[in-house]
Amino acid sequence: MTLELTTGNLIFIVAGLLGAFWALLKLIAVQHERSLDKRFMELGATINLNQELTRRLEQDLMILQGEIPRSYLRRDDYLHEMQAMKESMKSQLDPIRHSVESIRDFLLNQKS
Repeated sequence: MTLELTTGNLIFIVAGLLGAFWALLKLIAVQHERSLDKRFMELGATINLNQELTRRLEQDLMILQGEIPRSYLRRDDYLHEMQAMKESMKSQLDPIRHSVESIRDFLLNQKS
């Protein structure tokens, strides 16, 4: 069995191989494009989810920023409150102190 390779057959074989190579490249490109489309769709879904979470986080932060001044106790306020409590306690304990002093003075005067 002899194989005769003429110019026409050689051109046909080269054209067939080039066509097959072109079809294989086209198939690989289509599969790669599908893979990229799938990745971009997943990425888009992730971005949308992250945007929703970011929006919720911003809302929570705004609520927190609104609540902080109501519950925040500044140092000056604390000192003022402590001073007021001291004055209140002093005004309540002064009559007792005067009573104890008068009893002490009375007892000291009786011993003399």
